Amino acid sequence: MICSNKMAVAGVLLVDGGGSVRRALVDAELASLATQNEWEGLVIYGAVRQVDDLEELDIGIQAIAAIPVGAAGEGIGGKRCAR
Repeated sequence: MICSNKMAVAGVLLVDGGGSVRRALVDAELASLATQNEWEGLVIYGAVRQVDDLEELDIGIQAIAAIPVGAAGEGIGGKRCAR
């Protein structure tokens, strides 16, 4: 989870996945949370998934690639939220 419960109103979420395209870092669920919190966009230095669902959301999304494989879900990623 990338600060999804702590999102402030407006802004751009930057996700640094080191440019890896092995697994998606953002899916429609996370992007939907950003939309609900009136965020302007997501910039992903990595891959996203569920592209058809992402296209339906009213938010700008830039990523390196799309891949169907989701994150490992092991909770090993770090998070730093800047305001």
